[in-house]
Amino acid sequence: MMGTNAPEAVYEKAFIKFCRKSIENAAIDFDRVQKRRREKEKLFTELAPSQEEMLSVKSPNDEYCPVFQVMGNSTPIESDQIHHALLGLSELRRKIVTLYYFHHMSDREIGIELNMNRRTVNFNRGSALVQMKGYLEVLMYGT
Repeated sequence: MMGTNAPEAVYEKAFIKFCRKSIENAAIDFDRVQKRRREKEKLFTELAPSQEEMLSVKSPNDEYCPVFQVMGNSTPIESDQIHHALLGLSELRRKIVTLYYFHHMSDREIGIELNMNRRTVNFNRGSALVQMKGYLEVLMYGT
């Protein structure tokens, strides 16, 4: 009886030793990665004012940018080209594009809000993008 369990015990010990070593190595690797990251990273409080300015993002309130009101939500559009392309869309398509891309709503959620089928929302969004692409191509390339 003792002889049949002996190999299992040896394998179990070897497996436990392997697991412990793997966990120790993973912890060592993790510590190395954290140390490297701490050496490379810089806190915002340590940045020079010029570096801080480079990393800052202008808020829509810093300068005038057009805002679309959609479903009670204000949507600032910082790009003049995108703003003009959106103005070229019908009110419905503008709402769909704005809700999808700026408010991160799915076609299903937009369909529920606008009382439309999801496929209709998807079709209108695709058509709106084709229309906007055409406008932007004319604006950029004059074709």
